[in-house]
Amino acid sequence: MNKYLVTIIIIITFNIHATAQYNHYKDQGQINFGAYKKDLGYGLNFGGQYFVENGIAIQGQLIYDWARPYQAYYTSYGLDFGVSYSAFELGNNVYVNLKGFGAVASQKVTDKAEISKSIFNYGAKAGGGIEYYLNKETAIELSCLQGFFLQKGLGQKMYEIGITFKFSL
Repeated sequence: MNKYLVTIIIIITFNIHATAQYNHYKDQGQINFGAYKKDLGYGLNFGGQYFVENGIAIQGQLIYDWARPYQAYYTSYGLDFGVSYSAFELGNNVYVNLKGFGAVASQKVTDKAEISKSIFNYGAKAGGGIEYYLNKETAIELSCLQGFFLQKGLGQKMYEIGITFKFSL
């Protein structure tokens, strides 16, 4: 009985690997856009990724954040750049991705008295996501990232939970 179970698991594993790889193959490009919730507010992103190897992509995205923490207004423009690795393939069209980003941002806070504070912030983000391909060209990814920043503008740690739509080129 155990031999049959092990044989079935091995066959399924090789089948998953063989059929899922068409979505994350070398030299594939994607554009993406998304929205996310942060601990301070909300954000939008637009960018792209390019697979340098099967399952390994370099990514870049422009970001815009806004919030109203503590009766102040907060806006941020920035750039995230980094690497994504497809650690697991679950079936023909589901991936578990690990991500690491460098992040730079221009952040501005204005309170009710119109006193402004602007800073240039930089740091890193790490996390992961679950990506589901609707077809060969279109995917949806749910992701969670934790950011660590060097300047203390509105905190040195910020999380993001978001959804991203990806389109293969």
